[in-house]
Amino acid sequence: MTGTAASTSEDGPPRSGVEVRLARLVRRDGPVVALDGLDLTLAPGGLVALLGPSSCGRTTAMRLLAGLEDADSGRVVVGGKDVPARPTAHTVGARVQLTLRRDPVLVTATSVDR
Repeated sequence: MTGTAASTSEDGPPRSGVEVRLARLVRRDGPVVALDGLDLTLAPGGLVALLGPSSCGRTTAMRLLAGLEDADSGRVVVGGKDVPARPTAHTVGARVQLTLRRDPVLVTATSVDR
């Protein structure tokens, strides 16, 4: 197996990619617990948005997935392989793209406005 997989959507052709799994991730900063046993599996070829209130751990989870921070415990698995934090130049091309966005409309709009 090459580490790639295909998934099918109900209304489209098969999608290629790899499964991404965050397993029992824990990240603390002193007394603050940013992640407390996060388990998340992302299907190959999917598009995912993490939504939640401020300080719920979204950015921390993405930084762990991108290898920008070390988890206190748990695993990040991409395509069946454990992904090290702080990737080397050799592995950096195989990593994920981390994009953080705060849309000014969403910050100021109420749920009725959206």
